[in-house]
Amino acid sequence: MSKERCIFMPKNSNYGNYSNSDSTKRAAAYIRVSTDDQLELSPDSQLKEIRAYADRNGYTIADEYIFHDDGISGTSAKRRPAFMEMIATAKKKPKPFDAIIVWKFSRFARSREDSIVFKSMLKKLGISVISVSEPITDDKMSIIVEGLIESMDEYYSANLSEEVKRGMLEKFSRKQAMSAAPYGYRLENKKYVPEPAEAEIIKEVFTRFVGGETVWGISKDLKARGIKTKRGNITEPRTIHYYLDNPVYIGSIRYTLDGGGSRQRYLDGNYMIQEDCHEPIISKDLWNEAQKLIKKNREIYGKSTKPVSYHEYALKGIVKCASCEHNLTYCSSKDAPRVQCPMYQHNKCDTSSSVRLDLLNEALLLHLQEALKDKNLNIDISADASAKSSREIQLEAEIKRETARLARMKEAYLNGVDTIEEYKENKSAQTKIISRLEKELKKLSSPPSDKEKQEKIKQVKTKIKTAIDALQSTAISETEKNALLKTFISKALYDSKTKTLTVYYYAQ
Repeated sequence: MSKERCIFMPKNSNYGNYSNSDSTKRAAAYIRVSTDDQLELSPDSQLKEIRAYADRNGYTIADEYIFHDDGISGTSAKRRPAFMEMIATAKKKPKPFDAIIVWKFSRFARSREDSIVFKSMLKKLGISVISVSEPITDDKMSIIVEGLIESMDEYYSANLSEEVKRGMLEKFSRKQAMSAAPYGYRLENKKYVPEPAEAEIIKEVFTRFVGGETVWGISKDLKARGIKTKRGNITEPRTIHYYLDNPVYIGSIRYTLDGGGSRQRYLDGNYMIQEDCHEPIISKDLWNEAQKLIKKNREIYGKSTKPVSYHEYALKGIVKCASCEHNLTYCSSKDAPRVQCPMYQHNKCDTSSSVRLDLLNEALLLHLQEALKDKNLNIDISADASAKSSREIQLEAEIKRETARLARMKEAYLNGVDTIEEYKENKSAQTKIISRLEKELKKLSSPPSDKEKQEKIKQVKTKIKTAIDALQSTAISETEKNALLKTFISKALYDSKTKTLTVYYYAQ
């Protein structure tokens, strides 16, 4: 893939210089080629067509008004530096040119939103946008025609993804590499070729796994040895799972039927296999042994046919690892249902925090019973969004939106679209809006008085009494218990080292 470049044509180009006079119509030329469009004219050919059109219609194009974006998609204007430079130039006084000439309207923009915004701005400046290959007359019907052309351009852009899928299927049928080389391989002449050092690691992974070592143990050892992925990331258990599940290591390539590549799609069987595409790293016998073991482990350790979201329990989304404060997640076990820190499984937390759910529920029940006796119950007044009023949530969203708008104003100035005066004026008005919203939010979220705090404690204890009864009832579902707990518990930290559960409360 070519790099994004911003190119301005040199002063002494082969196309010659044009002298401008007050009576002559002046124009800018905008040229864009993208990596995702193979059926387009080259930059030189586009400029040639634009020059010819200008000559026929009485326009002159000065060399400094030739703007060229190379290897850049047209779906977003802000990612086109030469385009933004052209827009900034158009706003200068006196007006530098009367029109912007492009080979096709799709070169100007493939998004109707961008097209409308920038064409409207240019129109106010008295600058028109002209397509060489799509001439439009200056009448009312031209509005409809231009809109249809832009709609077709946007459709074409969206259709490119489908073309890419067809291209991938063609590669698949030819037994060619369909992506960057996975770990263990390098790419040569559209084929995967074993990378000796990495290939040895792949052999080691399969051999150790078939020999009885766990995925977690293998990943921990590779991490300790400084073995990283192709992208330079640490070797996590999921990395090992990916290696063990990938038939690329026996010389095959795999393609999901919907064009995606997630591991779940592979587990669901939604893919095709093409064999004998390149040199294998491991034998088919070793691969088959690994697959048998993977299948056996999934059966033993409860790779449920139901999604993880199916497993509901009272503390779901509430109980967290005391070491990293990541939510503990459900995991199957031989003895009883458990929850565990997923970051530990990914070698990103030093503490497993694995605990049986029934013991966790007992600890919670005991904690709630003790909380009823505490006259000065610690209430977390900085609770999560569920404790906030609808107005607080609304204000936070508005502040986020207006702050993003302020950032876009700055971006417009930095890209030369707005002058410093325009930016200062817009910034001042926008800052006032944000300040007003922040003051209102601060007033609503200010700490409660002692009297208000005691009232909040009273509210929480009322809910605690209800929760104690609910947790001991078999008639109430785990989902209902979970919803009740979330109304007054902000989080519960489980510390596996001390075997303790710390609960944080809040009041609505």
